[in-house]
Amino acid sequence: MLLLVCYSSHSFRAASAVGTQPQKKTASTSSNKAAAQITPVCTTSDLQIHLGAEGATGAIVPAVRVTAVRPCRLVTDIRLLIKSHRGKRLAVSGNPASVHVDRSLRARRSTWVAWFWRNWCAGAHGKYVLLARASGLKATSPQDTLPRCDVPGTSSTLSFARKG
Repeated sequence: MLLLVCYSSHSFRAASAVGTQPQKKTASTSSNKAAAQITPVCTTSDLQIHLGAEGATGAIVPAVRVTAVRPCRLVTDIRLLIKSHRGKRLAVSGNPASVHVDRSLRARRSTWVAWFWRNWCAGAHGKYVLLARASGLKATSPQDTLPRCDVPGTSSTLSFARKG
């Protein structure tokens, strides 16, 4: 018996060549191993990267968003580096930071990662640059708002906040 398998982004359908009714099996593209094998791995041309930052209760929250141009499976480390406006890495515990992502994306859908940067007490040089990298892409974002100095004499920290 010959088995035909047809794939759509929402389900798998299997039907035999002798005309039996198709059996529909729903599959989650983010967790199904078979879907992962069919969805191509993202290449640089499949993706766009965006970087920004917001303030929150004295912290700065840098966030990186990676968007698929066409359906693909994103398997990468999303990295964030905080540098001075002159290009030197800032002395922040956890800088640079990295989060591993393994996720299937539909066209025009995104995944994102955010961090908390807290307790900058090293001086008032307000200009710095955020640099993000993922899957061969790079984004920079010049900034001028620093985290509040909450505990003088302790390290500034960059810590994972959330991904989605």
